[in-house]
Amino acid sequence: MRTVLGAFVLVFASASAFARQEAPSAMLLCLADGGTLWGEIVSHDPATLSFRRLDNGGVVKLPWSVLDTAQAETLRETYGYVDHSQDELVIEADRLVLDDGSEVIGRIVGRTDSSLLVKTATLVVPVPKARLRGSAGTTQVPALEVYTREELYQQERANLAVDSAASHYELARFCERILDYAHAAEHYAEARALDRQFKADELPGLVSRAKLRAENQAQLDYLYQIDLLRARKRFDEAQKLADAFAGLYPQSTFAPDIEKKKKQITKAREQALRDEVVASYHFHLGRVVEAKVRKVEFSLEAALEYATDKLAEELENAVVADLKKRVSKDVELDEVRKLWSERKNAGVQKASYGIGTWLLGEDEARKGLEEVDQPKDPATEKDAARQKLEEKIKRYLANQAMVKKAKVDADEEGAPAKFWETYSIASRKQWLMAYFVEHTKVFEVSRVLFSNCPECGGKGVREVLNTGSARTLPNQGGGRGGNQNGAGNGGTVTLVDCPECHRVGVRRRVSYR
Repeated sequence: MRTVLGAFVLVFASASAFARQEAPSAMLLCLADGGTLWGEIVSHDPATLSFRRLDNGGVVKLPWSVLDTAQAETLRETYGYVDHSQDELVIEADRLVLDDGSEVIGRIVGRTDSSLLVKTATLVVPVPKARLRGSAGTTQVPALEVYTREELYQQERANLAVDSAASHYELARFCERILDYAHAAEHYAEARALDRQFKADELPGLVSRAKLRAENQAQLDYLYQIDLLRARKRFDEAQKLADAFAGLYPQSTFAPDIEKKKKQITKAREQALRDEVVASYHFHLGRVVEAKVRKVEFSLEAALEYATDKLAEELENAVVADLKKRVSKDVELDEVRKLWSERKNAGVQKASYGIGTWLLGEDEARKGLEEVDQPKDPATEKDAARQKLEEKIKRYLANQAMVKKAKVDADEEGAPAKFWETYSIASRKQWLMAYFVEHTKVFEVSRVLFSNCPECGGKGVREVLNTGSARTLPNQGGGRGGNQNGAGNGGTVTLVDCPECHRVGVRRRVSYR
């Protein structure tokens, strides 16, 4: 850490010395590939720097791009090759999230008993406190979203020294940052008039550039509005404005800028979809499943059929509808499927069968506790189709077996169908999500996790001690071996199935992404 810190101290010391036209001290130059060079900068220009090496005295000419990015940026700013004067002015604003997920961004300028008064560039908006979701936060936004151009200009003009060319120059630079080119041209011209020696080579060009932009202010404002809509992820509106530009300004010199902005909209829209699609899949899986399990008539048989037949389709429809609303009305299912299949670094989610793990049957519930051979990837499309059919038949038979058992045992205590009816909504939701994840390929199972049944400690059975004249209890279902052992004093120990896990011994849950 001391070496890196020392290197940056030397960088700043050397850069400052160069700015003062002093002989720079030795410095450490950090390269983008991880290499380093000790020496001194002997000259520089916008594209390269010449560096005298300390080890052999040789001078190497290096493009700025081969330097460490942070160090290159620092040096180029110090030498005046990076000009941030025209960067858009941004300010800190209040961000309010409403109960429908929408946002209001501006400055809170007042309060009433029931509302917050939020200033934007166009009006003061009353935001009902009852509609707020959580507390207000802050964010960085373009100043023109909160204040009008004239408001910003008047605020800054209050600091103007009217007889100073430098002060007029700085105000003109500020005007360019708020896209106020008429005032920028005015103050550049005033700076030149006050002192012909002040930035004599620079000011004539700045005056001409500002006047030209002022003449095209309406078109520049139009381009800015497109950028603003894109930044707010209102892609359809941004695209509509971009498409209409040519009809409004057929002879515009900004036609190439519009084409560039159309590409930016397309790229930003795709990135927004890519970012949103993963969260949307996970969010709507829970919502779609919960809507089903809340229905009284949604039996175990219906749940199994739904999970392997209809759930995937309803999930996709919910995701597409959501993205159409929040990103773009032109979102299509194939596009969503493609982005979902390309997802990377998705967060891990979990779903658990809970105490209902036994509904899977002993083999299915304990699958994964011991290593098993994984099926090989199909070699051809025909093999893939055959494998898919076999998996579907296998799931169907397993579902039918479980349902058949549920029907046969319908009047018996602890029967699957009866248990499902009394299972809580939250537990049924988790169970069905876990089942869907494991029995379809919509999500990727990253890990299967097990915990012992707390009732039997993972044994699957309980020991019942019978003493004295008490009648010996028969083994219910055989347990895991059905052993009976002498317990002394004429008593016996009988193994019976655990009434909570129904002899499976574990609770099963899955991690997926």
